[in-house]
Amino acid sequence: MFRVHGTNIPTFVAKVREYNDTYSLPSAIRMAMDYCIEHDILKDFFTKERKAIYMYSLFEYNQKGHMKVIREEGREEGLEEAAINTIIFGYEDGLSNEAIRDRLKKAYKYSDEKIDKLFAIADSKIKKM
Repeated sequence: MFRVHGTNIPTFVAKVREYNDTYSLPSAIRMAMDYCIEHDILKDFFTKERKAIYMYSLFEYNQKGHMKVIREEGREEGLEEAAINTIIFGYEDGLSNEAIRDRLKKAYKYSDEKIDKLFAIADSKIKKM
């Protein structure tokens, strides 16, 4: 975040998080700045740089949220790919569909509907081999 010597920036961040539990992120940022100004926490800094702090904070929080979503999506894609490989290798090892399903349920905790979709994807990949 901003580099200001001897700061209470953690107070600002804590207030944004606190207010964001109840209010939208833009409102939470504005309220946290108001709180800091009212409590003489970097009052001059928040007063002079209000717009820049607001824009930077909004961008920073949105970027972190976006990156979290991307990581979660990537993790899910990786798990699905591993499950598909489990199906393909299960076929290669001569396992029955039921045995493969049991493995997927135990290892990945997937529903029958999700497993059906994964079998369809695996079958499609096998046909392309």
